[in-house]
Amino acid sequence: MSHRKFEHPRHGSLGFLPRKRANRHRGKVKAFPKDDQTKPCKFTAFMGYKAGMTHIVRDVEKPGSKLHKKETCEAVTIIETPAMVVVGVVAYVKTPRGLRSLNTVWAQHLSEEVRRRFYKNWAKSKKKAFTGYAKQYETEEGKKSIQSQLEKMKKKGRMSHRKFEHPRHGSLGFLPRKRANRHRGKVKAFPKDDQTKPCKFTAFMGYKAGMTHIVRDVEKPGSKLHKKETCEAVTIIETPAMVVVGVVAYVKTPRGLRSLNTVWAQHLSEEVRRRFYKNWAKSKKKAFTGYAKQYETEEGKKSIQSQLEKMKKYGTVIRVLAHTQIRKMKGLKQKKAHMMEIQINGGTIAQKVDFAYSFFEKQIPIDAVFQKDEMIDVIGVTKGKGYEGVVTRWGVTRLPRKTHRGLRKVACIGAWHPARVSYTVARAGTRVLCSAAPRENLQFAFFSSCVPPRAS
Repeated sequence: MSHRKFEHPRHGSLGFLPRKRANRHRGKVKAFPKDDQTKPCKFTAFMGYKAGMTHIVRDVEKPGSKLHKKETCEAVTIIETPAMVVVGVVAYVKTPRGLRSLNTVWAQHLSEEVRRRFYKNWAKSKKKAFTGYAKQYETEEGKKSIQSQLEKMKKKGRMSHRKFEHPRHGSLGFLPRKRANRHRGKVKAFPKDDQTKPCKFTAFMGYKAGMTHIVRDVEKPGSKLHKKETCEAVTIIETPAMVVVGVVAYVKTPRGLRSLNTVWAQHLSEEVRRRFYKNWAKSKKKAFTGYAKQYETEEGKKSIQSQLEKMKKYGTVIRVLAHTQIRKMKGLKQKKAHMMEIQINGGTIAQKVDFAYSFFEKQIPIDAVFQKDEMIDVIGVTKGKGYEGVVTRWGVTRLPRKTHRGLRKVACIGAWHPARVSYTVARAGTRVLCSAAPRENLQFAFFSSCVPPRAS
């Protein structure tokens, strides 16, 4: 852990911002309490005037404080609150930009003190505010007009013509839709650690071998396919055992995880050493030959053990460095193995370091990480399909036939300000060309062979 706790409450109240001259003497209610339609109707605010201040002596109920169960003298404000008079009702409808006033109905008789609010100079005015409006209550036609406005409030005051809250379209896991930096998928978040459970690996790497289909029973109450057979497409992923060749420890900092140190195994195969060269054929092929000599001397062994002890003392996250055995992939011509970090969850930090060190130069099978019928997240890279427009790429609606300069476009890409195009606006570009694609899948079964049994 770092030297101090960097999470702390903010200083000062945001309610006083911005600190500038107020527009009015009367306070403005910017947010009323949340509505609960299951409870009876009630008012949610009141207005009063400050009459002065005094002090009180009271018992403090604050466990952990020095004043707990002691008397204290505190300043209090006296607010004078004469009864308020209701003179009208206003209805609002929800819109994408906030609330919009629907209509307002006023009472018949308004006192002089409230009518003064609608004049800048009451003495010089004709004092005829609301006299014409009050005459609506004296005629049948006027009463019907007021009742129609009240009915309009009851009908449309609850919500606008449509519900503007809706689930978003599409997964954010595919953004940004651009060429991936690497063919190997990147694990950006490992499962949450639970130290009460035994140590285990949390990820694995495989290669897509092809696709087939299965027939299975659907367990989905409420669906038409519930307890019926369905045919579904499945992906076959070839997963040769991975080899652990190192361990790395991380410490938590205010800016995220920081690498503490790394310990490598003594013997690294040629396929993983190719990963550290751009051109293996022209290189001297001496990667890790000097590091491996540490295991042959007592001083070198002590140095490695001291680094492991440092991990146990200061590390907060332990991950192993493992690589694939790409030579076992008969369909691939590549000889350079892929390597990744696999986080170890469960157990204390010392147990995690010992667990990782015990797997040095050993193979990890797929069934040591995942079990049958387990929900897993698959991270990969998709096939590239070239440059496409917004209709194909994002599925937006085409414009009307008579649209000038093309109709397979987005009509408006945003406001003048902010003077940039938001990422949420559909734009033309590369269609899933090597985009990272995380998704949750159900793992059905393991096969010891690369060729699955027939569907029949």
